[in-house]
Amino acid sequence: MLDALEKRITDAGHEFQRIPASPEMPRQGVKWEEPPFSADAQLADAAATEDAVGSTDWIVVDHYLLDRCWHTAGRRFADRILVIDDLANRSYDCDILLDQNFGRSVEDYRALVPDDARILVGASFAPLRPEFARERPAALERRQAGGRVRRILVSMGTADPGGITARVLEQLLAVGSEYAMDVVLGPQATSLDHVRELAARYLNISVHVDSERMAEFMAEADIAIGAAGTTSWERCCLGLPSIAIVLAENQRLAATNLERAGAAFLAESPEVIPALFRRMADDERMRLSMIAAAAAVTDGNGARRIAEAMIGQTPEIDNEPTIRPATPEDSRMVWLWRNDDMTRTLSQTRAPIPWPDHRSWWDKTLASTDRQLLIAEVRSVAVAALRFDHVGEDEFEVSINLAPSARGSGLGGRILAEACKTFEEKRAPVSLTATIHTENPASRRIFEKVGFVRADALSNSPFERYVLPKGMAK
Repeated sequence: MLDALEKRITDAGHEFQRIPASPEMPRQGVKWEEPPFSADAQLADAAATEDAVGSTDWIVVDHYLLDRCWHTAGRRFADRILVIDDLANRSYDCDILLDQNFGRSVEDYRALVPDDARILVGASFAPLRPEFARERPAALERRQAGGRVRRILVSMGTADPGGITARVLEQLLAVGSEYAMDVVLGPQATSLDHVRELAARYLNISVHVDSERMAEFMAEADIAIGAAGTTSWERCCLGLPSIAIVLAENQRLAATNLERAGAAFLAESPEVIPALFRRMADDERMRLSMIAAAAAVTDGNGARRIAEAMIGQTPEIDNEPTIRPATPEDSRMVWLWRNDDMTRTLSQTRAPIPWPDHRSWWDKTLASTDRQLLIAEVRSVAVAALRFDHVGEDEFEVSINLAPSARGSGLGGRILAEACKTFEEKRAPVSLTATIHTENPASRRIFEKVGFVRADALSNSPFERYVLPKGMAK
């Protein structure tokens, strides 16, 4: 497998160097929960790396058993260090910490990294290949139309641990053979021969070995059964409802969070797949909800965001936001923002919103005289949607939905202030109110910065009411 990796790297025009491991390091079957290597082993490996590469601008470290000891030693020959992790279980000395796990928060790492380290967490930073972002618009447009299940994708990873692919395929065949099935494996997959035997017996099965067409297969599939690893983000990017199987314990957190968000079902074994598959195949509205939840997880541009962080580009917080009315073309963008898991968790309506429901709501909202939708942009890039609802005489309720990529940028207060000012300029002064979840301090800070003050708590509700008096928009 290492030889194949070396070929891919060198074929792409990069240099590949093998660094001899110290005696402690060559372990078989390393478990993710093991403690880091000893300090001596880490220092020896860092020294060997320095001998091999010399000085460098950046070094990327992706290893569960290396910690601050190695990273600090690496600073002798690297100007900057990026650490990739998904455990948050040890200390790190880095300039950027990347954890693409869905459901992770910055606070999981805050005490584990230097104070000035930048923490990139969440699936919006998943470094997917560019073809997934390219396939996304067409894939979402096709899925939004609905329709019955016709095609299934099975992809359990190129390594196929324990012959899991053949076990999954046998369970699917027990459901029925009327579905077209694309099965993707690696050339060394344990169950490759068995899968080929099944494909010879069932004409609806197509086997693809070491294929470069994964984005295409995902775009064409209606349901996927796959490992709960990196391909989870690929499936989400294309809005593909899926059944995920945890093949390693470090995958469980993300898989559990995806199921909680309504983007996937979590299967503990292949034997439960038939029942889960029938539920999905027989319930179109369920699939539409899963499409909405999955598509909101990541847009496939994580690699670009990581690169921008590495070269020092940050959100343009020094530019003033501009406010414009929403248009029909904004509908899909706001639909994805609204179905973001964090947004739903802190909203009064937590369930994923299927596209047909959103489209109907959007059309009625744009035509309504009692509601106004505004879009905030920074340098012509949309970063937030704001809604003003007429709730009483001279009173409107305002809500703001920041794009996931704009969170933590410091833009929220300025966007809200500019939107309130723009709204009031087009009518007589009005009172503005807001309903804020008690567990959403970030939103509370945004509204308080503009001048909103807490009025009261809503009875039997985790929400509080905030008020901005007439003419007080800053």
